[in-house]
Amino acid sequence: MAYDTVFGYCWPQTIGPGGELDLHLSSAGGRTVAVEVARVGAAREVVWSGDVVAGDHPVPARAYELGCDWPAATTLRAQPGWRSGYYEVVLTIDVDGKARRDHAFFVLRPPAGAPNTILLQLATNTWHAYNDFGGHNLYTGATTSSLQRPMARGYLYKPPGAGRRVTTTHPPDPDMNTHVGYLRQHKLSPYAGSAGWPDWELPFLQWAERAGYGIDVCTNADLEDHPSLLDGKRLLLSVGHDEYWSGPMRDTTEAFIARGGNVAFFSGNTSFWQVRLEERDGPATKMVGYKGQFKNDPVFGTDRISELTSIWSDHLIGRRRTT
Repeated sequence: MAYDTVFGYCWPQTIGPGGELDLHLSSAGGRTVAVEVARVGAAREVVWSGDVVAGDHPVPARAYELGCDWPAATTLRAQPGWRSGYYEVVLTIDVDGKARRDHAFFVLRPPAGAPNTILLQLATNTWHAYNDFGGHNLYTGATTSSLQRPMARGYLYKPPGAGRRVTTTHPPDPDMNTHVGYLRQHKLSPYAGSAGWPDWELPFLQWAERAGYGIDVCTNADLEDHPSLLDGKRLLLSVGHDEYWSGPMRDTTEAFIARGGNVAFFSGNTSFWQVRLEERDGPATKMVGYKGQFKNDPVFGTDRISELTSIWSDHLIGRRRTT
């Protein structure tokens, strides 16, 4: 399928201080991409901008589970002074005098010994479960979600307007729910109301930083890959729709609680499904979740049954409730 716009994703999605990541781009007609990188919180702080040459690459078949495998167009390095947080990567090209725009993201983890005692973990597993860029998601038959592809429209940015949030006091359209109409009007993914940065974490972090709270940020996967991020923290936050958790994520969180840490869930449907982060040569590139198809999960009926990607309350998983 041909597109007259630009798409991109960062890999890895999370880096530590001084770390590097590649920006993978596909630009219609191979147009040069204007890139702007900004930390988003109480204020939007632009930390880098520049023009990047990019090729025009197809969206592969089964990109939703196999990834896009686009070449790196440029490499970004976290500079001294960049603070832990969510970084928005705005991608813009000009098509016949009209700006075409897309968004990518990455997260900068805090350094060891960071003074902030609050860690917000973004519900990125849930974003990936709902992401339908390149085809299916875990709600339309897929059992694997590639992390190496763009996010569908609406997961990282939503324009202002009535219906932007799922819950709204705006009078409904007589023919359709206001939120559904908003998604259609702006040609966003129909699943963009259920997951993504603009829905919950963005407004929460904007409020918290304006109120003077110092908050570090990580992804769901960081709780699995970098459990030491909780060293020295007093509070772990889950905000919004944080539905998909891996076993190691729970291990990290429960160990933090056991040694006196606090966890606050400002959310619903938290840790409902177990998932596995797999295919690693460094960060995991895929998230596996069989859900209702759990009998097809390769670990079903094996000595790895505790990793079954079913609901966490499934007796086959055998996970005790933390008290």
